Amino acid sequence: MLTIGRNILFSFLGTTDYKECIYTWHGQESRPTRFVQTAIIEHLMRMFEHLEVVIFVTEDALKKNWEDGFYEDEAGEAKRGLKSCLRTISGIRFKKVLIENAGQSETDHWKLFDLISSEIYPNATIYFDITHSLRPNPIVALAVINYARVIKKARYGKFLYGRLDDLSSVNHGIKGSEGKYGHARIIDFSPMMRLLDWTNGVDQFLRTGDAGRINDIVREIQQSGEIRERPLDEREQLDQLQTIADSLKDAGLSLTTVRGHSMKPDYPMGNQVSYVQALKHLRSAINNLTGEKSTPLYPLKRLIGEINRKFEGFGENEAMDLFYAARWCFENGRIQQSYTFLEENIKTLLCRIHGLHDNNRHDREVVKTAIMNYKNRQIPKVGLPLCDSHDVETANRVIATLAPYGNLFSEKYDQLRRYRNNMNHASMDHSNLKIDQLSRTMEKLLNHFKVFFQNEGLRMKK
Repeated sequence: MLTIGRNILFSFLGTTDYKECIYTWHGQESRPTRFVQTAIIEHLMRMFEHLEVVIFVTEDALKKNWEDGFYEDEAGEAKRGLKSCLRTISGIRFKKVLIENAGQSETDHWKLFDLISSEIYPNATIYFDITHSLRPNPIVALAVINYARVIKKARYGKFLYGRLDDLSSVNHGIKGSEGKYGHARIIDFSPMMRLLDWTNGVDQFLRTGDAGRINDIVREIQQSGEIRERPLDEREQLDQLQTIADSLKDAGLSLTTVRGHSMKPDYPMGNQVSYVQALKHLRSAINNLTGEKSTPLYPLKRLIGEINRKFEGFGENEAMDLFYAARWCFENGRIQQSYTFLEENIKTLLCRIHGLHDNNRHDREVVKTAIMNYKNRQIPKVGLPLCDSHDVETANRVIATLAPYGNLFSEKYDQLRRYRNNMNHASMDHSNLKIDQLSRTMEKLLNHFKVFFQNEGLRMKK
C-alpha cells in the first residue's frame, strides 16, 4: 500500500521488444527511452517532486521487460528492463504487482479490479497509463477510478496513452532513416474523463436538483491546475462553467430552502436570493456558454442544455412561476418544500391579484383570513387581522376570486394546510399520515391547483 495523499502512477507492462523513441507531451520531449512509463514519469515529475509508481505485470512481462537481458540490441548487448530504468529516476518510489492470471473471463476481470483497487490509499491522486494494457484493462481501470473516488475519496489525475507516430522508424531500429529517434505522443484522455464527471453531475442534478457534484467538478479542475494546460479559449470557458455552477447552486438552494420572499427580480435582497432571481441568472449563464464542435465544451454545452429544459416554463408567466416552484420541489423529492411553496404561493398570487404586497405580513394575513372565511362560509368582519372596513372589503374581493373554484379552497386547501403542518411539526400532531400518502397527496394537490394558477395568470395578463 502507498502513503496517504501521494500522487500515484498505475501502468501495465507488456511483453513486446520496445524500441527507443522520444515521447512528446504538451510540446516537451522526453529523453530517448524504450518504456513509455519512464517518459510519463519524466513529464509528471515536472508537476510535483514525489511520485509513487505501481507497475502491473504478468509472468511473461516480468521475464521479458521487467528484468534485464531477455532482449538484445543489434550489437548483441542485453537490453535493460524497466526495473533498472526506474532505479535511475530520482524522486520516485516504485513497485511491481504481479497479475497472476491474465485471463479474459469475467472472474479474471474482477480479480484485476480487486488487485488495482487494493493499491489505492484514501485521498490519493491516480494517474493511469493504459498504453500497454490488455483490451479490457482500460475499462477495468475506469471502473476502479470511479469506485475509488467514492470508497476511498481518491482523485484521478490523468488517463494517459503513448501513441507511436513514426511507426516505420521506431519499429525497424533504434534510429530513423535520418539518424533521429522515432517519435511518439503521450495522449491525455482526461477531458473525456471529465465529460463522464459532467454527465454524472448533470444527471444527479436532473434527478435530484442537487448541484453539489457540478460544483465539485469545477473546483477540482481549478485545484488540479489542469486547465493551465488547455488552450486560452478553454480556460476562458472554465469561468463560464464556474458561473453556471454557482447559479445552479443558488437555484437549487433557493428552492430547497424555500427562498420565495419577494419573487420580483428587482427587489433588493441583500445576500438572499429568491428562486426567480437565481433561475434568471442561471438561464443567462447557460445561454452565454460557448463551445465549438470537436472541442471538450461542445458536448458539455449540450449536457447543460438538458438543465435548461429542467426549468422550462420558468420566467414566462408570473403566476405559473409560483406554481412551478412547488412542482419542481415535488419532482426532485423535496416534498415538504413543495407543500410550503404551494400554500404560500397561493397566498402570494392572491395578494398580487388584489394589489396587495405579497411580502407584507398583514396583507398576507388578510388573504389567509379570507380563505378561512370562505372555507367556513363566514362573512368577513372587522376584527384582527381585519383592522378596518378596507381590510373587510379586500377579504370579500378575495372570496369572490375563490368562489368559482368550489371546494378547491375549502376541502383541498384545508388538506394542503393540514398536511403541511404535519410535516413542519415532524408529525407531532398525531395525524398518523403515511409516507407515501404525503407524496401521493402532493401530486394530486398540484394537479388540482394548477388550474387556479393558470386561470389567474391569464387574468393578470389582461
